[in-house]
Amino acid sequence: MPDGRLAAIVRAGLVLPHHGAAEWKPATYAERHLLEQGRVLDGMRVDLLREISRLRQRVNELETSRAVLQVPPLSDRHRAVIAAAAVGETVPETAARLRLARGTVHQYRHYAVRAIGAHSMEQAVGLAVAAGVVTAAPAGGEDR
Repeated sequence: MPDGRLAAIVRAGLVLPHHGAAEWKPATYAERHLLEQGRVLDGMRVDLLREISRLRQRVNELETSRAVLQVPPLSDRHRAVIAAAAVGETVPETAARLRLARGTVHQYRHYAVRAIGAHSMEQAVGLAVAAGVVTAAPAGGEDR
């Protein structure tokens, strides 16, 4: 340990444990406090490592499920209407944003649902998001 750190420890009133002596016990409030805080930090470190392990396992599960889930290729327009539905956009809102007729948006949505093999737009959105085909983030405007 560098001399500067040792001097700072001594100035703070901390006593370094002597190796080979009887079991060391904190002698001052500062030593007790640091020992307790060290235990708290060790517990937090263990909790964080467990959480990292749990999240890694979850990521592996999601990657495996995405590999199994296959969504057929969709055109940009079909992906756009599914993405719009994913953020809760209505057919009239999607039609206005994409500058399409409402009937055209309905057709795109219907085709996308069928192509994905879903029974509803909600299910199609869920499958498309799970497969990574679209995100549930607001989409920007697109021109025809």
